[in-house]
Amino acid sequence: MLVGWRRRAPSCTLLRLPPVDAEPETGNIDVEDLKKKITKRTKAIVVTHIWGYPCEMDEIMEVAKNHGLKVIEDCSHAHGATYKGQLVGTFGDVSCFSLQGNKIVSAGEGGILLTNSQEIYERSTLLGHFRDRSQQCVCSNFYKQFAKTGYGLKYRMHVLAAALARVSLWKLDERIKTRTENLNYFSKLLSKIPHRTTNYQKLRYQRSILWVQAFVSE
Repeated sequence: MLVGWRRRAPSCTLLRLPPVDAEPETGNIDVEDLKKKITKRTKAIVVTHIWGYPCEMDEIMEVAKNHGLKVIEDCSHAHGATYKGQLVGTFGDVSCFSLQGNKIVSAGEGGILLTNSQEIYERSTLLGHFRDRSQQCVCSNFYKQFAKTGYGLKYRMHVLAAALARVSLWKLDERIKTRTENLNYFSKLLSKIPHRTTNYQKLRYQRSILWVQAFVSE
């Protein structure tokens, strides 16, 4: 598995996963370095849309297709962001969104997993749920035998947290608009000061949530 986000360093070390270098412009996974790191043991690529900037998903998906690899998208910084008109989180085999307290859509804690794979969905359900929910959602003959007990773990979020996230989601477009306006305002104020910053207006991004924007003085 190849990963490209610094806070995965502990898991990389413990599981002996090779990290991939980041683009200096965006902080996202460097596709050219990704290609160099792939071996016959590689099974999946984990990409993080860092600070709300979408990764180069066309190139990443092409690499994954050529090598028969799964793609996992970490969209925790990028709720509502799009790459060439398509929402992040809809490219890979699995995507995840954090709902931690300072995210643009927040439940205080918890998160969301998305997939189009029925098998991954059922296995994930059994990891986090049991009894009623699992028995409703798990349909395949093999996994049905585990539906009542799950795998012995319970990771579902509190219903109050889910309610908070739902209300927060209703305001997503408004929050993205406000963040973009704030960024443009401060960018204009700082335009006369020599500095370097990420080119967030690249044409490949139809919408980025701009979770964090750094200005580095020259």
